[in-house]
Amino acid sequence: MGNFYKNARWKHLSVEQQRAFGNGCGAAWMDKSAAGRWLKHHLFNWFFEASCAHHDFGYIKGGNLRDKLDCDWKFMRAMWRDVDRLRRRGRIGKMLVASVLVPLFYAAVSVGGFPSFHFGRKRSLCEILEFDAKGKR
Repeated sequence: MGNFYKNARWKHLSVEQQRAFGNGCGAAWMDKSAAGRWLKHHLFNWFFEASCAHHDFGYIKGGNLRDKLDCDWKFMRAMWRDVDRLRRRGRIGKMLVASVLVPLFYAAVSVGGFPSFHFGRKRSLCEILEFDAKGKR
């Protein structure tokens, strides 16, 4: 069963799995305190939520340094799409705040994300889903 979707992609997840995947934006330690949860909600999750779940998928899937850099780059591009979504919805104030947060959050993830990225053989979809489920227990 470990080879199930050996070359795992985000699109292999159902919509329900995508919605429930990962720990949202921010580091896992943030979920362990009220202050951390407040920070996650007010700084990131109000507009980066989908981008963060997809980024978590890439970090759990893992690979080499090039894979990490590619994952981080795609994350930044997705965050800019989230900013554009805010613009299209007329949420100009939030769009401006998000525009400032994108480069800061990208830099923080690029530098601080090394311990969270799985360096090694890329995990299969089955392994990714098992790892995600364990992290939520």
